[in-house]
Amino acid sequence: MSKEIMDILSPVLGEELAAAIIDHRKRTVKKPLTAYAAKLQVREYEKTGDPVAAAEMQILRGWQAIKSDWYLNEIEKQKRNAPPVQRQETRDEYIARSIKANDWDGKPSADSRVNNVIKMAVRS
Repeated sequence: MSKEIMDILSPVLGEELAAAIIDHRKRTVKKPLTAYAAKLQVREYEKTGDPVAAAEMQILRGWQAIKSDWYLNEIEKQKRNAPPVQRQETRDEYIARSIKANDWDGKPSADSRVNNVIKMAVRS
């Protein structure tokens, strides 16, 4: 492993990931990384805004190199395909939903959790 290439990659990626990128290029892609190519890659990693994630994506996808556009397009594609994040309901919304769901008429519910919520709501 070339010390010169490690010196180029490790300040941006850290020692372990830099070594993994060098190894990936040598073993998986069978195209060893040159010092010049490492400098070009560092520029692309930095353009992504998250160099470590970009380098990890390069390894996971089996890519010889990475362009910032490729990384950003993949991230955007993942966001579009991700299920929507459900918003956590507030305490007041939970209480209102519990009371409405049990059609509370002032009489105790069979569910002790609902009774506790109603007691808390009435005290508030």
